[in-house]
Amino acid sequence: MVRAKFRLDSVKITEGSRKVSENKYESTPSHELEFNAVYQGSPENDKFFLSTPSGKLVMNVVNKEANDQFEIGKEYYIDFVPAA
Repeated sequence: MVRAKFRLDSVKITEGSRKVSENKYESTPSHELEFNAVYQGSPENDKFFLSTPSGKLVMNVVNKEANDQFEIGKEYYIDFVPAA
């Protein structure tokens, strides 16, 4: 496992779609979340900066419950684990 630490810097809300059945999709808000690697602000962030001085992750989320867990300016750990 590799752990990275990123901060949520922006959220853009657009119109997206999600699958509701085999051949049916419905319109829903899509949140484009942009995370950037941390580089300062704490001794822990300084340590992460030594391994990951830059990086960006952008993902679109249409699940409201998932979106509600993110806050602009907050830092998050991202764990990279091989998928089987």
